Amino acid sequence: MKKILLIAIIFLLNTILFSTQNFIQKATAQNAVPTPVPVGCGEIYTDKFTPAGEVVIIHICSCEESSVVDNSRLFETTYCCGWWFSGNCREEEPTGPIYNTPTPPPPTSPESTTIPPVDEDLLNNLNPLKKFSTKADKLSTPGGIITEILNLSFPIAGVILFVMLTMAGFKMLTGATNSQSMEEGKKMISTAVIGFIILFAAYWIAQLLEIIFGINILNN
Repeated sequence: MKKILLIAIIFLLNTILFSTQNFIQKATAQNAVPTPVPVGCGEIYTDKFTPAGEVVIIHICSCEESSVVDNSRLFETTYCCGWWFSGNCREEEPTGPIYNTPTPPPPTSPESTTIPPVDEDLLNNLNPLKKFSTKADKLSTPGGIITEILNLSFPIAGVILFVMLTMAGFKMLTGATNSQSMEEGKKMISTAVIGFIILFAAYWIAQLLEIIFGINILNN
């Protein structure tokens, strides 16, 4: 009986030991890192991983330079074993003027803005009277202003003379029986006539000044 029990215990221990060894071997095989795959210069390779972060396949680059080409896919990263340039994986570092980063030109100072001098031409261009009025040249000088005033004064004086003579005539007509109204009407007529004569004399004086000094006062 004791022998049977001893044999059973030994068998049970062997079974447990064998199962434990198999479990350890399987776990070791699952967690073992795959052997890196060597990659030559100028080749593109992709390392892959599981969702748990375990390595599925990994590579080792023989070049001193390695660049990431694409890491947009889940659990995969693509590399260039070498120098990645213009969409190509190169086994040697590119040289020459087309591969060198161009040196940016030195900053240039902004061009100086030429400010026009403030002279008569500039002021005339900025003057709205000069740009839109036909009489701006005349009104820009004292002589031109006086000429315009004299040209307007005679028509205005004629209108005033007509109005005063008309008012004086009404006073004399309406005040035929009133000596005071008659006198006021006569004074208005005398004043209007004398004023017009003085203005007319001024006109002829201006004409004489034009002839004597050779200047233009009344003529356009």
